[in-house]
Amino acid sequence: MKLKSESREIVESFPITDENYSSALQSLKERYGRKDLLIDFYVRELLKLVLNNANRNKSDPLSCLYNKLSTQLRALSSLGVTSEMCG
Repeated sequence: MKLKSESREIVESFPITDENYSSALQSLKERYGRKDLLIDFYVRELLKLVLNNANRNKSDPLSCLYNKLSTQLRALSSLGVTSEMCG
């Protein structure tokens, strides 16, 4: 059974050429690239990590928490969000 998704169909609608790579990518960005929603998602994930860690009697090891926080911060950074924008 071959799985189908809307994003896959968008990509497959372009003939496979070097020139069409950027066109397919642009199409996906236009369809799914809601920067405001992505930022909201990553900020919520950061807050959940902090709150979950504060509310537990037994928290994750510090290195695990650090890795999870770093992942969310890198995602925000890739979207152009800086700490100055959040304060």
